[in-house]
This record gives sequence, structure tokens and C-alpha cells, in this order.
Amino acid sequence: ATKFQSWRWVYFIPGTAAVITGLTALTFGQDAPDGNYHTLKQKKQMMTDKVWKIYWVGCKNYRMWIAVLLYAFCFGVELTINNIIASYFYDRFELDLTVSGVIASCFGMMNLFARSVGGILSDTSARFFGMRGRLWVLFLTLALEGTFCAVLGAMDTLASSIVVMIIFSFFVQASEGATYGIVPFISRRALGVVAGFVGAGGNAGSSITQAAFFTPDSLTTAEGIKWMGVTIVGVSFCTVFIHFPQWGSMFFPGNPTTSEEDYYGSEYNETEKKSGLADNSMKFAASSGAERGSFFEKSRSEKLEKIKSSQSARSE
Repeated sequence: ATKFQSWRWVYFIPGTAAVITGLTALTFGQDAPDGNYHTLKQKKQMMTDKVWKIYWVGCKNYRMWIAVLLYAFCFGVELTINNIIASYFYDRFELDLTVSGVIASCFGMMNLFARSVGGILSDTSARFFGMRGRLWVLFLTLALEGTFCAVLGAMDTLASSIVVMIIFSFFVQASEGATYGIVPFISRRALGVVAGFVGAGGNAGSSITQAAFFTPDSLTTAEGIKWMGVTIVGVSFCTVFIHFPQWGSMFFPGNPTTSEEDYYGSEYNETEKKSGLADNSMKFAASSGAERGSFFEKSRSEKLEKIKSSQSARSE
């Protein structure tokens, strides 16, 4: 194919892969861990929930909105960089457009492993430090993402720009994985709503960063990259405000008298609990006790013993 035609043919590769993947998921996929929806309904193992209630439960959970913001500045930044990075290398270093495209592809290729590394780091940290460890991993990957983004805008040699871009890309993808290491624990009843909003935050973030840093004529592309990095570092500190009553936050421990059942059960009223609507959430709550972390579990148990002792003393 000619150069005029070749870029058009490229679109057939991801398009065909998407169709095959979609048909495979439709044919062999399972709706839920317990089985397919129609089978669960026939066996009366699946309770139907009202859509507007699920939507409201998700929207009133402030943790979801912070996660939306954080994802806007990792996945959103990825989309923005994908849009501008080839032309950036082309203009700044006067490269051939094909060479610029090859260099730019290195940014996207980090997706092959870096996003899963973010999830692995989140899970590994949770084994020892629970949810607080997950939050620290998210904060650090975001802060480092912003730092290397700002550094990329300041690089004036081709070699250093490529190296910094690859490191920057690693932390972009790792931040995405670390974000979704936390998303499943924000809400069990409204998990789909939360996951959907957070994912949409990435697309919204791309629109915002593109308009804010790469549309104004007052900023060069290099300056836009630098100031976008500074903004990412600032946004990363919003992680501090994510607090789970049973697990705590980055700097503060959870309440030892609050259980996972209390947190996830608060999404239902008493009538819904009696009807069995909350049963699956309670199963999840029981299995999420590991988010306390082995490092903090001992101090949590000691605090509980002190509380029980003081309550016994008062009753006597």
C-alpha cells in the first residue's frame, strides 16, 4: 500500500481485534462470578435492585468523586499525551514524522505491563498495610507521574526526552491500575455506577487537560506538558481525603469499632436487608476484612480490647 493508504489500513487491526474480543466475551463470558443473570434469576439467587437507588448510592459517596478526579489526571493525561506527543517530538526536535510516531508509540507500549504493575503494587501493599497501603501507592504513583511529566517538558535533548517520557508513561499506567485497586471497595451495591463514573472521568480529564494546556496560544507544547505535570502533582494530594471509616486513610487509622459489614450495610435500609437484597454485599464485606492489613491488625485488636475493657468497667 502507498503511504496515503497505509495509515487507513492500520485501523483494520484494532477494529478487527475489537470485534473478535466482543464476540468472544458475548459467547464465552459470564455475567457475574456466581453465574449468568438469567440462570440466577430462574434459581431465585439474584435479587433485583432499583436502578435509581443504585445510582443514588454511588453518587452520594464522596470517595467516588475523588476517584473520578484522580483518574482524570492519569488516564485522561494518557489520552492527551497520545494526542500531542508525536507532533511534540516532530516540532521540538525536527524529526521525521515517521520517526516521531515510532518514539510516541513507546508511550502507549507501556500499557503492556505498567497498568497491571500498578494493580500488583496496590494488592501487595494491601497485604501488609491494608487500604491505607493502597491509598499510599495511588498517591505516590500519581505524584511521580506528575513529577516526570513536568520534567519531560523541561528536557531539551532527544535522548533525555525519550527516557523521561518512558518513565512518565510507566507511572501514568501504574496510577490507572492503582486507582482500580481501590474502586471495587468504594461501594458494593453501586459498584457498576462507581466504576463507570471513574472510567468516564478519564475521558473528561483528557478534554480538560487538552483545553487547558494545549489549546491556549500563550503556552508552547513544552510549557503545557510542564504545567500539566505540576497540576497532576497537586491533584495527587486529593488522595489524602479518601477515608474509609473501617480502614482509615493515608494518615489516619480506621475506627476499630466499625466493621466492613457496617460500611457496606449502610447502603441498604432495614427492609432491604430483611428481603435479602444486601446478602451479596455482606459476603463481600466478610471477605474484605483483609483490607485492614496485617501490619495494623494487631493495634486494631489491642484498641478493641481496651474499648471492651472500659465498657465492662463502666457497666460494673
